[in-house]
Amino acid sequence: MIELLNSKGKYCTGCGACYNICPNDAIHMEPDAQGFLYPIVDENWCIHCRKCEWVCPKLETNVENSPNPDCYAARAKDDIRAVSSSGGIFTLLSRWILSQNGIVCGAAMEDNYKVHHICVSDEKGLEKLRKSKYVQSNTEYVYREITQHLKNGRIVLFSGCPCQVAAARKYFGNEEKNIYYVDILCHGTPSQQMWDDYLKENFHLDSVKSVDFRNKKNGWRADQLFVTWKDGSTQAIPWPESAYEEGFQRNISLRDGCEECEFSGYQRQGDITIGDFWQVEKYKPELNDHKGTSVILVNNQTGQKLLDAIRPELLDLQRTPIEAAKYNRMRTTFQTHPRKA
Repeated sequence: MIELLNSKGKYCTGCGACYNICPNDAIHMEPDAQGFLYPIVDENWCIHCRKCEWVCPKLETNVENSPNPDCYAARAKDDIRAVSSSGGIFTLLSRWILSQNGIVCGAAMEDNYKVHHICVSDEKGLEKLRKSKYVQSNTEYVYREITQHLKNGRIVLFSGCPCQVAAARKYFGNEEKNIYYVDILCHGTPSQQMWDDYLKENFHLDSVKSVDFRNKKNGWRADQLFVTWKDGSTQAIPWPESAYEEGFQRNISLRDGCEECEFSGYQRQGDITIGDFWQVEKYKPELNDHKGTSVILVNNQTGQKLLDAIRPELLDLQRTPIEAAKYNRMRTTFQTHPRKA
């Protein structure tokens, strides 16, 4: 499968769909030298059903979303934004799903700083899914878990990077109506191993309570790592002083293929797309109150249904030209750092 991708000039995203769909568990995920996960096929167990090739979103995508999505600037109420990375839209979407007895699936950072996809069924579980994680999430067997929830009659909200949402769409098929897709405006991802190594080399983790990529104590911003120590003290580390943030922000430590991602253009993978509305004040100054503003792209009728469901809970919602969100990544290619390995 990897050879087939390479023959087409494409890169594996590590989405894990092939790992989940293999009927004989002949595939496992292994890290490369940089810590990025890739599927490895055990030929002794492979039955050559080729389901792994069928489900791979890089070999073929089946998105039918609009190439010209409607764009909005949106803000949840202050209490929600205070615990969110940007405008709090993910929390509102998740709460609506939970109110329908649904399941929310997204990336969580556990106490050991490992980032992986989990499913939650209550408000308490949402705490792990909120906020940005600048680490590629390990999807593990979450597609199989979602399959069981769908069989049990639950609706599911799946959130992730565009490549992960593309994989989920291939895995579950467009005919599955009980799953809603939210993709985030993604910059690209470093690996879990890079994150682990950075933490071990720079902190005595026994003394650390939490590490936050996006804390709003100093306002809505994305240029500092925020550490909370067990003694109650805090430390804001500007990204030029953090090797990890420097590598991420300057496109040095991203996975191969992130610089050419067909899932990151205007024709999105999610029913709805969310992210930070960076520099929204250049469009309308009053849309930035320094507490966080989200950009929302409505990509199809299901996305419109989701937006309509949370509209009564929004503090503010304004239609904007999509060009106003140009400071986010909404293009399929970008330039990596010339020193990227």
